[in-house]
Amino acid sequence: MLTVSGKTFASARGLAQSIWMVFLHSSVWRALRRVAVFRSGVYLSIELWRWSSKAKELNKEAIDRDFRLNDDPFRYMTTLSERLRFDQQAKLLDYIRKGGCFHRALEIGCAQGVFTEMLAERCKSLVVLDISPTALAKTRKRRTWGSSLHFQEWDLKHDSVPGTFDLIVAAGVLEYLQELRMFRKVRAKLVAALRPGGYLLLQSTRANPVVENAWWGKYIIRGARINRFFCEEKELQAIEWIVTENYAVTLFRKAQRS
Repeated sequence: MLTVSGKTFASARGLAQSIWMVFLHSSVWRALRRVAVFRSGVYLSIELWRWSSKAKELNKEAIDRDFRLNDDPFRYMTTLSERLRFDQQAKLLDYIRKGGCFHRALEIGCAQGVFTEMLAERCKSLVVLDISPTALAKTRKRRTWGSSLHFQEWDLKHDSVPGTFDLIVAAGVLEYLQELRMFRKVRAKLVAALRPGGYLLLQSTRANPVVENAWWGKYIIRGARINRFFCEEKELQAIEWIVTENYAVTLFRKAQRS
């Protein structure tokens, strides 16, 4: 039986990626990409490959390893566009709270706690969740938080939301979902955890426009399409949008019960 070592596989994968990058910068690709059907097919193939290759990496162990090996794996503290995004998210919250505070809020995915600090200033009570114990530990050490904050290790895919909230923030976490079935499950879970009249702040990292707008994008949901997927929920109303080439932020309000 022929076996292939991990090193050999990695080398072959690296070679394939190098060849692909050369092709993407070639005149052949520039000509072919003008053909809509071909362009869509190529990006569909890329997404399917990414889907299969990332499936084993989108788990607790892999995510926690990123935080153990890197103090800032997503460059939240060093990238200007990320700092601008945090400021814009905070301004959206200020717009709806009108000088007051959210009584009970939930942050899903704290990373190193950069936005957690901004969020804590606007809430009387804040529950902070993350799948990575290392991320939670780094956020705890960031400052003295007081008794109004509660930290909990939590899996978006499998765990129940711990209570109901006036505000839920899910920034940069829904990209870890892949299957349409799981997107529906998580959407229903988050909507159910919002009190009537409560708010959901959702942020997604933008994908290539071809991916976001293709007909098959409703099955492989990425980028701003994630936000649009939540717009399809009848109990949610999108009241504010911020869309840049790097990210999409949407502020939703849950309908009041009649």
